Amino acid sequence: MKVRVIENEEKEEMPYPKLMEGNSGTIVLMEARGCGTSLRLGKYSSIRLGEYSQDWAMDCFKDFEGKLELSNK
Repeated sequence: MKVRVIENEEKEEMPYPKLMEGNSGTIVLMEARGCGTSLRLGKYSSIRLGEYSQDWAMDCFKDFEGKLELSNK
């Protein structure tokens, strides 16, 4: 058997403030580690949209690398 790793770049963690995505799909604007405001709710969310917390479970989040559009419409 032959095995070859095609892509295994270690990504550098982005600095705060930054967007982060939880395991369930929740997106949070983090201003510091564990401190942020929810911008999109995931599948199993018990929080409200726009809720601020200083106690996000950071082991459930990773840097969000997509695009997010905010509007009033």
